[in-house]
Amino acid sequence: MVADDGSEERDIDWYAASIDRAATAESVYSMAHAIHDEVGIALFHNVPADAALELRAVCWAFDYALEFEGNKARLIPRHQYTDHSAPPAN
Repeated sequence: MVADDGSEERDIDWYAASIDRAATAESVYSMAHAIHDEVGIALFHNVPADAALELRAVCWAFDYALEFEGNKARLIPRHQYTDHSAPPAN
């Protein structure tokens, strides 16, 4: 499928298959790089702000870290910068 701007439109099945392929990597860090390669975005902080929700979700899903406190866990951004985090905190 081709979008109006000439780029390829991807459905949820395509993203799910990309996640399955990336999930075979040896580590979480390798998975993050694999998913970015799958979708054609080389760097973590280069996910366009206007990208499709599915694209952002797939890229960022592998970029969050887990923080444990007692018997609770929460997702936190893996990279903290002075003025933002990657992926977004919210």
